[in-house]
Amino acid sequence: MDFVEGVLPVVLQDLAPDNYVLKSSSAFCMGILAEISDDKFFSEGENMLQPPFESVGNDDDVVDYACAAVARMIIVGGANLPLEVVLPVFLGALPLKADMDVSPVCFRCLDGLVSSQKPVAMNLMPQVLDVYAKALTLTSSVEEESQAEVKNRVRCLLSAYEAQMKEVIAQMSPDAQTALSSALN
Repeated sequence: MDFVEGVLPVVLQDLAPDNYVLKSSSAFCMGILAEISDDKFFSEGENMLQPPFESVGNDDDVVDYACAAVARMIIVGGANLPLEVVLPVFLGALPLKADMDVSPVCFRCLDGLVSSQKPVAMNLMPQVLDVYAKALTLTSSVEEESQAEVKNRVRCLLSAYEAQMKEVIAQMSPDAQTALSSALN
């Protein structure tokens, strides 16, 4: 995909302006470019991943699209990314707040990391479970289909790592514990 090399610098540049519509569109575009690109896209490495989160400010749409872009990058080129740097920032921005249409790709990414037992994801299990708990609260905007997948993942984690998961859950807030217990019903 030769055009990616020409488009990517413009997309990265457009993550900086104060115009949140331009930033959110650029973050979304970055994720799509990751999906359709080859390994050359990931040669920028960490430099490419910083702009979506450094420039987002507090606009929920931009953060959501940045999360979706990072999720797509992890799904397509996870081996080429510094997950130990990327994943904590990604988890800190989840669950999505404004655009639930991109929520499935974020949960598919997170579920893939957890189900493949990536060490970086397993080491961040308290944060992963916190994201899952937030997605399952009564006030969550996460769609039912995504919530069903989250519940399934929580059940799988509890089945595979019962003692460890119970220890982590016991240290969470009562609201988070209640939300996660809904996965067992």
